[in-house]
Amino acid sequence: MNMKNTMIRNSVFLSGILLGILLIFILIINFFSHNSCAKIIFVNKKDGNFSIENRKISSKKYSAEYIDYLVDDFLLGAVSPELKSFFTKNAKRKNSYMTNGDVYLDFNSLTFNECENVLKGLNILNRTIRINKKIKSFFLSADGTFYKYIGNYGSLVNGIGNDSVFTENNIYIDN
Repeated sequence: MNMKNTMIRNSVFLSGILLGILLIFILIINFFSHNSCAKIIFVNKKDGNFSIENRKISSKKYSAEYIDYLVDDFLLGAVSPELKSFFTKNAKRKNSYMTNGDVYLDFNSLTFNECENVLKGLNILNRTIRINKKIKSFFLSADGTFYKYIGNYGSLVNGIGNDSVFTENNIYIDN
């Protein structure tokens, strides 16, 4: 009986040690993984309010490629059937880079030409980038040509600032 209790105790002790090692191993892998959680904004089809989907981005938040993955995921659209994006499946990020806190995004021309509502789409893109990454401003281009204006609206020469809001009357307002 005493030997049986000793064997059970040793077995429980060994199981605890193995479980602890497994837990430490999982934590180490999680710490060194290259995934970040991003919040991507879409519009709720029922009430028109903004809703957030959380996505795993296969890049660390502080890396230069984080914006690429973030914008690409944004353009893919919502996973949830209750949410929608204003951009079509033809919307593509062609290139991007970041320097001194400014982000430069180049899209194909279909990104804006086929957008259901460019004003809302740009507002959502602006907010999605800003809730995930601290930047000064971002600049838009299509097929390599930077936008100085969108339609007959205000200047975009200085990029899209933190407080920029696109409206029907003035697409660029810096409050």
